[in-house]
Amino acid sequence: MADSCARRGDVGAVFRSDVNADGRDDVLLVYAPSAPSADAPRVLSILLREPSGRLRVTATKPRAVLCGRRGGAMGDPLQTIRTDPGAFTLRFEGGSREIWSIEFRFAHVQSGGWRLVGVDEAATDRINGTSARKQLGPSDFGEVTFDTFDVEAFDVDALPSCVPSSNAS
Repeated sequence: MADSCARRGDVGAVFRSDVNADGRDDVLLVYAPSAPSADAPRVLSILLREPSGRLRVTATKPRAVLCGRRGGAMGDPLQTIRTDPGAFTLRFEGGSREIWSIEFRFAHVQSGGWRLVGVDEAATDRINGTSARKQLGPSDFGEVTFDTFDVEAFDVDALPSCVPSSNAS
């Protein structure tokens, strides 16, 4: 099954962990779409391990991972996919003068699939030291499942719209 995902595009990252809390290691694959443009978001596929040990593709989202050029001077914005039993978090960072990070936390739901349960944004202006943080939950962004998630729907490379705090040096 992992081979069928890889044939769709070049695999850029592989993460292994138990993302549905069943005690078996699953796989998350990040890859470019088969006909990528330089600015196209990348694909994330979730492969769950069956009791037989075989991997099965259970979800594929074409617009889950920012394209490698969205990080600005910092390069590829995909820093990691953190995994915990029953959950995973996509972390992106980028910028130049203003450095930013954003995390999207997904939790496995009993009925199957994953739901976005949190978004954490942070940014710092490296010249004047102004920084801002914002945490969002489902009451802020509504019901978002992995199937309906679009990383481009979030303003990922701007200072969060919250009261900035000055970092004293």
